[in-house]
Amino acid sequence: MSTLEFVSTSAGGITEGDAPLVTAPALVAALGTHPTLTAPLVSGRAPGAGLIWRRLEEAARFFGVAIPPVSVLHETLQNLVTEAQRRHGPITLAARISVVELDGRSEFLVSASVIEPVRPEPVALTVTPDPQTATVPHWRRMAARTSSHAESDLTERELRAGGHADEVRVDGDLVYPPRLGALLVDTADGMVGAGADRLELAREAGLLPAVTYSDAPVPISVATRAWWVSPRFETHPVNAIGDRRFEMVPA
Repeated sequence: MSTLEFVSTSAGGITEGDAPLVTAPALVAALGTHPTLTAPLVSGRAPGAGLIWRRLEEAARFFGVAIPPVSVLHETLQNLVTEAQRRHGPITLAARISVVELDGRSEFLVSASVIEPVRPEPVALTVTPDPQTATVPHWRRMAARTSSHAESDLTERELRAGGHADEVRVDGDLVYPPRLGALLVDTADGMVGAGADRLELAREAGLLPAVTYSDAPVPISVATRAWWVSPRFETHPVNAIGDRRFEMVPA
């Protein structure tokens, strides 16, 4: 388990993790509408500020929130990674980046915790037979990019109580992207991924090998190995998707 190490703002620099940076009234006034994204950061590698900023800007525009320029985000993330490396040496972080109002100005607020990008613990995914192939509404996609994570937190707790890390929708041989994370499957034609949003961020951070990925479902009937990428970008081997068993190998 990783714990919160430190937080940073684009205005105030880095402080210890228990320092109050945003007042309660400021949070309540815009409850659930702070554009927020979790992304991996790796010491010694430039942060993917451009991709992260574009994701946050789309949500900010949807909710009518002002967002600082991408150069401010790049400097904020780079300073955080530099400080993390000074404290811990080579390190990988899961950074939760939000756009909040501080003293009347929009700023980036970043909380970071240390992660292990490759985990040996196997996980199982549960399945639902309803393919629900309709496109996810734009408002729901934008809501998922805010500080309101109650739905995903509840889903994670319920899945964990049943011994599962995530849930996937299936349609015959096809498996759709997981509800919380992303999926990598080894096939005869190479590794393929389902869950483009998360896998694109992982690739930007250098945590993903050469993989073809999208939001399209992937076939698993001939696959022998699979991996699950968690919402915090920790990759676990998958031992089962529903009743389908997989060979256990390291990620």
